[in-house]
Amino acid sequence: MAQFSREVVDLVRVQPGCRLLLSKFIPAYHHHFGRQCRVADYGFTKLADLLEALPHSVHVVGSGPARMIFLTHRVQVRRFSSDLSKILKLAPAKQCLASELPYYMNRLFGRQFNIADYGVCFLEDMLEELPENSIDVSCTEGSPDLQLGLPTRVQTLAERAKTAHFALEVVDLLRQAPRCRVPFSKFIPSYHHYFARQCRVSEFGFVKLIDLLEAVSHVIEMRDELGEKFICLTLREHLRVCASHVLAMLEACPDRRLRVADFLSVYVRQYGSALNLADLGVESVPQLVAKMPTVAELWRDDAGESWVRLADRTDVKNCAYKCLLLLRDCSTGSMPLEDFLRAYRTPLNLDWVQRELSDILTVTDDPLSPGRKCVTLRPLVLFARDLSSLLQANQGRISFSQLEPDYQRYFGVPLRPSNYGYPSLASLISAVSFVCQTRGRNQRATVLLCSDFVARLAYQTAYSTEPLLSHEELLQELSRDQLRPVPSASCDLANELSPTSLSAVYQPQQPFQQPQPLHQQAQNPHAGHPSAAALLGSFISPPQTMRATELPDPRLSGGVCGSGVGATGGGGWPDFTPVKQMIRGLEMAPASLPPPPQQQQHLQQQQQTQAEDDSRDNLEQLMADLLSNKSPAAATSSAAGTSGYNRLNMRAN
Repeated sequence: MAQFSREVVDLVRVQPGCRLLLSKFIPAYHHHFGRQCRVADYGFTKLADLLEALPHSVHVVGSGPARMIFLTHRVQVRRFSSDLSKILKLAPAKQCLASELPYYMNRLFGRQFNIADYGVCFLEDMLEELPENSIDVSCTEGSPDLQLGLPTRVQTLAERAKTAHFALEVVDLLRQAPRCRVPFSKFIPSYHHYFARQCRVSEFGFVKLIDLLEAVSHVIEMRDELGEKFICLTLREHLRVCASHVLAMLEACPDRRLRVADFLSVYVRQYGSALNLADLGVESVPQLVAKMPTVAELWRDDAGESWVRLADRTDVKNCAYKCLLLLRDCSTGSMPLEDFLRAYRTPLNLDWVQRELSDILTVTDDPLSPGRKCVTLRPLVLFARDLSSLLQANQGRISFSQLEPDYQRYFGVPLRPSNYGYPSLASLISAVSFVCQTRGRNQRATVLLCSDFVARLAYQTAYSTEPLLSHEELLQELSRDQLRPVPSASCDLANELSPTSLSAVYQPQQPFQQPQPLHQQAQNPHAGHPSAAALLGSFISPPQTMRATELPDPRLSGGVCGSGVGATGGGGWPDFTPVKQMIRGLEMAPASLPPPPQQQQHLQQQQQTQAEDDSRDNLEQLMADLLSNKSPAAATSSAAGTSGYNRLNMRAN
């Protein structure tokens, strides 16, 4: 009955005027859902009796052939509140005037706005029925129009960090579920069962669970199937999970290959659930393989049989391993380009290196030698090297609660996860799982050293789980990412920037300190190597202005190790490609709906008035200079210099 109640509400609300003749219900139900409505299946003999059993959803009014089905007032209020919230979320500044509702309703839902469709005659009556603290209603000055807006609450820094860590937890939870999705009604019990603790929404600065889930819409999305809501991974995250499964599956197969005809059956046998290709936006296994070019490839043998085999990335893996060995032993993790090419001893294509190994190293201008290039490890790789040294000095294991004080005692600088683009120490450690693993939960966990992290990192760099998305899929993901609140946008961009450009994001929190006192260098074999945190502090300078066009060109495919947000499920590497693709598409998909034409004209008039006021002020300043002791030439040059200075400031801003 609960499912039938949702179906009836879904059917009636799409009818003109949100009402339907009782005599037309059966054919309308068949046309809308594609199946017959059998009253006997619900234990009734008459349709009217079945609908009267749903007093909280619909009402049957009238008599004879004119009997009509209406939605109840409670359902109409909930429906209006949902539609108005969707409009305000896309409106500029999340607020609009009541007179602008028809414009936004037509733009967003493609239908005309009529308050009578919601069962009332006046908009004010419906606004009074809305739940408390759901919509802010205020009067505008000098106008009878009403101002509608969403109640805003600014999250604290601690709540933002918890929200970012919650995104990692949701990905970890959903990747274990069949089809990477969980019913909305079962999310809280599933979270409690998986993490052994309650999910308290108030700890993240929200009141409702749906608001918390919308805050992490870059990794999850809501879907409705047969009247039931599901929490699913986004297409990108789902493809990453599938790519990691395919990589492990091919590694376990003989000769690292598998018949296309046996692909789905082997997947079910190894992971216990079927692979739904429709969830991944493909219709066949070859299309799925084409979306993960750095993991698998199609191959046809002499007999004409199709196989899925592990992609040949040996050259990338060997090059990454050799480059990591060369740069790891450098005290600063950087080497002049000429010395790097000489030490590599093999002809190397720098364009190919920057394209395939951009996640572990970068080629930038040498800050100490203008006009020269240098090859530098990424900040997270430097941190992995420092963490490996710290664990080796502690017999390969250290308590999670003692990691930060031991790090500061060993290197002389504090460990700040935000310097590497992560909100907490737990998320930072999970991002470098190629160098260490954690055992236990919460503060009682123990960090264990992994053997040969350079080889593990080279392997993850070669076999990236980053999917290859189509242009339409990128636009759809971009439109979703731009509408979500970003808890730590500057931290996400920090991983993409080189160490010399981190000053555009971070300010120095304390002066640079020496890595370790001199009397401890004899006991520490890596005493001469500055830590990654110290290197970041040495490169930081006062904030500068940076435009999106100064970032490296984004790659539409390949090269990013890991899956999930900042880390793979089995250990991985932070993902920068979504940030790159988002920056490239900033002008392709607007973050919100454009304002109404009347508001656009008002903004243009304001800009024109401001320009006239600026011109008048400049003219008055010029006349004042002429009346003073300055010569006309000096006044003209002063005005020109002031105008040029203003143009430079505007360009920098």
